[in-house]
Amino acid sequence: MSSPSFSLARCGVIEATQSVGYDESISWVSFWKFLHIACMFGAVALVVGGGVINGLIQRGKDVRAIRSVIAAEGRVAPVAGVLMVAGIIFGFVTAIAADFDLTAPWLLISYALVLAIILIGALYHGPQGKKLGEAAAASPDSGPSSELLTVIGGTRRSLLVNVVDSFLWLALIFVMVIKPFGL
Repeated sequence: MSSPSFSLARCGVIEATQSVGYDESISWVSFWKFLHIACMFGAVALVVGGGVINGLIQRGKDVRAIRSVIAAEGRVAPVAGVLMVAGIIFGFVTAIAADFDLTAPWLLISYALVLAIILIGALYHGPQGKKLGEAAAASPDSGPSSELLTVIGGTRRSLLVNVVDSFLWLALIFVMVIKPFGL
């Protein structure tokens, strides 16, 4: 079953021109897939990039820099959340438009990985970021307080959670690209 396609020229997005050996139309599936990938790419870039920058700033133990990065993350987090939700919605739209079985093993694995990523963010990274922000706010500008140093120092659990989180993101990308266990 082929999906209906649309022409960017017919939609008024681009000016109609004479064909030069290629088809100007794209399928709706490709369009939805693009939106899914673009939103998820943006969400991952903001979330993972912010985490990497935060970790690097913490190593420097500059209280003002830590406060600044926490403030920036606070402004970026809602955007990342909207992109993540939009990406998930566009993913479902893509799967439905492509007539995928929504219970296909690769999609079930993807659902579980996304759920695990969201839970780790909500149950670990969010509270940990809040602790860091509170400790940085209470710390003098001249240097980190013992409380801030404790939060920065973290535990083996922080390292483990970050490793697991990285594995989950990579596993999700792998499953979405390779689609193991068939379509």
